[in-house]
Amino acid sequence: MFRRKHALPATRNLPWPLRKPEFARHSVSIDRCGRLVMQIDHAELPGLVPDDLCWWFGHIAGDIAIGPATMPRYHAWHPRDHIHWALARPGPNGIAEEGARYHIVEAFGRDMNHLVDVVEDVTRLDRTGFTLEMRVLGQVVSRLSHDFEAGIEGARCHSSLIVGLDTPWVCHACNAVIRRLVFPEAMGRAWIRHNVEEIGQLEHLIPLGR
Repeated sequence: MFRRKHALPATRNLPWPLRKPEFARHSVSIDRCGRLVMQIDHAELPGLVPDDLCWWFGHIAGDIAIGPATMPRYHAWHPRDHIHWALARPGPNGIAEEGARYHIVEAFGRDMNHLVDVVEDVTRLDRTGFTLEMRVLGQVVSRLSHDFEAGIEGARCHSSLIVGLDTPWVCHACNAVIRRLVFPEAMGRAWIRHNVEEIGQLEHLIPLGR
């Protein structure tokens, strides 16, 4: 995933534990095009509603105070894996919104073999969810979607990450190379743990930051 030189920042100490993968239902599969597909049904986020999740994905920039410490929201969102976030291009209203581009650098499980450094398009950001797409030569090569809905005690989130091409005729050969050299299944499983942990953070961070 377009890796550049980055150093892992020090782990940030937070007053609550990260969620474990057992807090969610998740799967890894390969679809009919040969794309790697990761899906997660997260446990509810108590006290939150879909509008809160929409707010967060549009307000990743800036700092947050947690006890006596102040740190970038992006670093607090995952205290071990997140390295850098920037608004690479604002949306039509000059802010982080649908139509913007996000620059994201993270290493799943603090493993630099699982480093991603990407600039992705925000193709959806509203109370129904959030979607990021990365394109190469006009073709979507990865799509991350978070779908929001109201639960019984809080907001629910379904996350999916699809890596690979769906272009007819060439997709199987290209996707086999992507799965072997760019984003293998082991990286997909590392992403699942990472995403369960970071989505779980939102029940703590949104009340502090909004």
